[in-house]
This record gives sequence, C-alpha cells and structure tokens, in this order.
Amino acid sequence: MRFSGEVEVEDGGFELEFKELIVRSDDVGFQLQGHDEFGVFKVSGAAAKLPAGEGFSAEAIAKYEDYPPDDDRTEFSLLLEKVEVLDDGQACHVVGAWIERPERWPFSGTLERA
Repeated sequence: MRFSGEVEVEDGGFELEFKELIVRSDDVGFQLQGHDEFGVFKVSGAAAKLPAGEGFSAEAIAKYEDYPPDDDRTEFSLLLEKVEVLDDGQACHVVGAWIERPERWPFSGTLERA
C-alpha cells in the first residue's frame, strides 16, 4: 500500500512531507521531501522492522538541492514508531522522529492513499 502527505514536525523549524510511504510486512519504503533554513531536501530509503515489533528504523541521508556535491548531505536516523493503516487502507497514521544526535524532532500525521 502506498500513501503520501505532510506530517507536522514538533519544534523542528522545518517542513516534512512523505511523497511516498510504501507499507510492507517487514519494512516500509519512503521518499521524503522537506524544507528548512538551508533549502529543499530529499530523502529516500527503506526502514526495517525493529526486533520487538515496536516500529521501523533507518539510517538515512537528506540531500539538499542547491548545495555543491561535497556539501549537500545531512545524515540522520528515521524512526517510525507507529505506522497504522486506517479506513480499509484509505489512510495511514504515522508517528515518528527525525534524529540527529543529540537532537530529536518528533512528527506525526495522517497520510492519504496514493
């Protein structure tokens, strides 16, 4: 199942949108787009299911559009604590966090089926 939509980031000072969230049994694929004080960034990857089933986790890289190749990336961890398909597959509620140690920005939102 594929979903897309914006999520609200708490105290982050940046915008974040799931261009695509693909829900599978053992992982979730994702394509993110966001905007912060450095400009527009994009992220893609897959988050693996955590051992105790408490969500999904991925190490990821945000690539900025308007920076030279040697200075265009930010490494972070993406934690998806809750990925709950709702309304017979028509929506998906997502709760998670963008983590750049020691900083952590929780986010949540309901994505629509794409």
